[in-house]
Amino acid sequence: MQNDLHPANQLATARTVLANERTLLSYFRTSLACLIGGAGLIKFFDHPLYAVGGSVLMIFSAWCLVAGIRRFWTTRKLIRDIDPEDWLDIEKFIQRKQTGE
Repeated sequence: MQNDLHPANQLATARTVLANERTLLSYFRTSLACLIGGAGLIKFFDHPLYAVGGSVLMIFSAWCLVAGIRRFWTTRKLIRDIDPEDWLDIEKFIQRKQTGE
C-alpha cells in the first residue's frame, strides 16, 4: 500500500500511526495513575469516603484502559484501510485549492 503513495503521504501515514500509538500510551498512563491513586486512597486513609473514591478511581482506571485499547484498534484499522487512490484524490484536491481552480 505505502509503496504507491507519494513520499509526503508516506510520512503523513507514519505520523498518523505514531500519533495513534502515543494516544494509546496516554490512555495507559492515565489508567495507571488512576489505579495507583485509587489504591493509595484505599490503603492510606481509613475513612469510608476515601474507600469509595478509591474504588471509583480504580473502576475508572479499568474503563480508561479498555477505552484506550478499543480506540487504538479502531483507529489502526482505519489507517490500514486507507487506499492509495484516496491519497491521490486528496492530493489533487489540495493542488486545485492551492492554484485557485
